Amino acid sequence: MMSSLVSVCVLLGVGASAPDAPQWQADYGKALAETRSSDQRPLIVVIDNPSEAGQAVPAELLEDGESLSAYELCHVDASTKYGKSVAEVFGAKTLPYVAIIDKTGTRVLNRHAGQMTADTWSNKLAQYEDGKGPIKVTANKPVASTSTTPAASYPSYGSYPIYNSPVSNCPNCQRGF
Repeated sequence: MMSSLVSVCVLLGVGASAPDAPQWQADYGKALAETRSSDQRPLIVVIDNPSEAGQAVPAELLEDGESLSAYELCHVDASTKYGKSVAEVFGAKTLPYVAIIDKTGTRVLNRHAGQMTADTWSNKLAQYEDGKGPIKVTANKPVASTSTTPAASYPSYGSYPIYNSPVSNCPNCQRGF
């Protein structure tokens, strides 16, 4: 009798230490407000229709507490009036739809419409868990010159050369008059 009581206590203790299932917010506005106020975790928004097999995210993806722990979570049912309005705001024409929003709650980092494999899901979660998007680098191309005459041979006024350009700087000429 005593050993079975000890076994039950041990089992309850082991069950208590297991990771909890992730808590999904059903209200997008509240989830976004939590993301903006905490400024610590990005927001993942899942819009799907759980009653339709082809329009639902598989339950095992939504229950992976370890990979979802870095995110604020929002799961919206698109079969409801509220869910349809959220899907419209996101422009989700194909379900399921997943959006990852940065940790400031101001920019969508990634969008995915349609079914997603478990590998794609885990790769996206790992890629955006820091809440930062890719850094855009702009590379300027050098201006190509069509002139065969070196600039030094043009006449100059003071230190500025005068170019005989086929493009006029006259505002009326640029408007096409």
